[in-house]
Amino acid sequence: MIFSETFFFRTAELIGTLAFAASGAMLAIDRHLDLLGVIVLGVTTALGGGVLRDIMSRSTPAVLCKHIYAVASIAGGLLYYLCYYFGWNSELPVLLSVLLVVVIRLLAAHLRWDLPKIA
Repeated sequence: MIFSETFFFRTAELIGTLAFAASGAMLAIDRHLDLLGVIVLGVTTALGGGVLRDIMSRSTPAVLCKHIYAVASIAGGLLYYLCYYFGWNSELPVLLSVLLVVVIRLLAAHLRWDLPKIA
């Protein structure tokens, strides 16, 4: 089999995270929120679905184990806001933000990145 079950689920999770992060950030921009509002709404919508999925499947939410998920969402929201702030009002900010989150998540998975543990 070319694609494993794990690959399918990780890809589906990544697509869902990206879709919700982008929709949250776009909604925040439409509501004229500031940078903090864009990031909070983007991260909340991006991570909320995954947390609900993990809770309903009786597993520990991934965001509590792998903090790079939240960092990638924050970076994507920040980039989207900066593109909007500098007047890029096309699909390009969404594509750049999605690309940034994908790159961070893929590098984190491949290189086993994680944030330092707080003792």
